Amino acid sequence: MPKIIMLVPTLTGGGAERVAALWASGFCDIGYDVLLALSDDDSPITYTPNKKVQIKYITSHSKCRIIRYIGRLIKLRNIIRSEKPNYLIGVMARYSFWMYISSLGLHIPIIYTDHSSWEVPHGKKMPWELKFLRFHFSHFYDHVTVLTQADMNVIGKRIKQVSVLPNPLSFDPANDIPQKENVVLACGRLDEWEYKGFDLLIKAWGKVAPKSKGWRLQIVGGSPTGKGLHFLQNLSEEEGVSDSVDFPGYCKDVLPLYRKSSIFILSSRYEGFGMVLIEAMSQGCACIACDFKGRQKEIITSDSEGMICCCNDVEALSKSINSMIHNSTYRENVRQAAIERSRYYQVSHIMKSWNDILTKI
Repeated sequence: MPKIIMLVPTLTGGGAERVAALWASGFCDIGYDVLLALSDDDSPITYTPNKKVQIKYITSHSKCRIIRYIGRLIKLRNIIRSEKPNYLIGVMARYSFWMYISSLGLHIPIIYTDHSSWEVPHGKKMPWELKFLRFHFSHFYDHVTVLTQADMNVIGKRIKQVSVLPNPLSFDPANDIPQKENVVLACGRLDEWEYKGFDLLIKAWGKVAPKSKGWRLQIVGGSPTGKGLHFLQNLSEEEGVSDSVDFPGYCKDVLPLYRKSSIFILSSRYEGFGMVLIEAMSQGCACIACDFKGRQKEIITSDSEGMICCCNDVEALSKSINSMIHNSTYRENVRQAAIERSRYYQVSHIMKSWNDILTKI
């Protein structure tokens, strides 16, 4: 049985970590032996993979940062030498680099998987470490995966061994459209409100809510510092919509929210992919997505599957929300088409792409 070792920081919190758990389980299902190496043993495991997946930690608790770093690499190398895997997979740029350094001289194929956009909006700068690892170090890997064709276009001819590998869907698409309520849903960390565009969403809702009695906007997500929640609550009051905007907080199980919500909105100013978008589509939400340079258009490929509008445009977003709320026939048609489109992102389909990549290597 071929063996894979994947390196990921934790199995909690972020989208890339959730994807790693889904991949690990998917690899087991198609006949691979999988070991997940985690760099942090302080975080709980909230994304639980298949019981067949081994989990080992490479944590170092030295007070010296350099010694901690070296200690992790040594532990990872010892695991690699002991397990003798056929493939090594790094989840995100930093951990793919760790995998490369730890396996020097062992001649095991390494795949670097990226989980965010390869370009940033105008006025933003990509961190120098990430820029170096992506555009200057990536050709050392045996293969690189990116989320979208848009990212492939950014890479151009810099790297030869690249594949588009979208994130997988976290749960099964609904067989039938669930019973819906007059709820417009958005999800994301509230402290990241600027990146997630929640300020734009609330301002757009301020234009829609007076004409949409009985409808509520719910923005689901935690606010560890409390600053994001406080800012967005104040903004809701300023826009005069505090009585129709809810902030339920962090939700461990978001599936019931998708199932009851009529409309889902991805309002991000920039987004590499949008796992929440395919999740919402899978449960029959009529979706509206702000498109970052073509990336969300790769998910919602036509008007029949949802609505696309420009990023950072309150007027365009408000018009899309208003249209989706008040055109019930269109909304109902979109729901069914969204479920069908989401099937493309099921884990079983994504694992076929993985199998093709590993076969090429």
